[in-house]
Amino acid sequence: MSTSTAKNEATRINGHLRLIYKFSTLLSIFMILWILLLPGTAFHTSTANWRDTIRSKMESEYVPLPQQLNTKYKNQTMVQLTHILPAVIWVACIPFQFHKGFRKDYKKLHRVMGRVFVYDSFVMMFGFGLIVYKKLTFEHYLEQVELVKLPNFDITVTDFFLGLVALAFVGCACKAVSAAKKKKFMEHQYWMIRHVALGLWVSLQRVMILGFVNVWMIFYKGTIATDEFKGKVFGNTGFAAMAICMALGEYTIGLLKMQQKNMVKKKV
Repeated sequence: MSTSTAKNEATRINGHLRLIYKFSTLLSIFMILWILLLPGTAFHTSTANWRDTIRSKMESEYVPLPQQLNTKYKNQTMVQLTHILPAVIWVACIPFQFHKGFRKDYKKLHRVMGRVFVYDSFVMMFGFGLIVYKKLTFEHYLEQVELVKLPNFDITVTDFFLGLVALAFVGCACKAVSAAKKKKFMEHQYWMIRHVALGLWVSLQRVMILGFVNVWMIFYKGTIATDEFKGKVFGNTGFAAMAICMALGEYTIGLLKMQQKNMVKKKV
């Protein structure tokens, strides 16, 4: 490979990595706003005035989620504290932990924040377990949806699948920690990318939901999207967002491996 070709390849890889970083950062910011400010908030019962304001928005037929999904965490304090609030902390760490300059200039803070990031993800999955146990997953709140359960088990197929995703989410974090302890920092980064992909899809799903429902409103003026329609959008965009994020995560890892390979060749 000629010098100019190698330089063009390095520029292409760096450009793609920067775009992916910006995309993940925007998703992180969006998720924080979604939880704390937008109609997706789970904390609308904290004060009377805030509760009344949000409730009126929740009951609006223009909200992109079915009303039942928007209000399902009402009075679910343990779920709020063990899943929703930790999710804010988790996504807030992502832009810092994956910023090359931050990792280089603030190594000690990076390690401390990394521990918070990992332990927080464990708390999130404990909260997810509560959600499944309390039957607060989306299928139980959608109209005209038949719950398909596993034979001999009181759990839906979707909840079982999401449980596997949750285990993979925790498993990737554990693999990342193990790699860091062995000072295999590239491997550590790969597993962290997979960990983030298995969690950040939730944010992409919300973006896709807003897009689909608003497009419906624009092209069918005067026609309100029903809760049944919004429910189908919610379920389908969830699986689509998960597939996209996982594929993008593996693509990112592929770029990093190519970058590392090119650096080795350059040294030789």
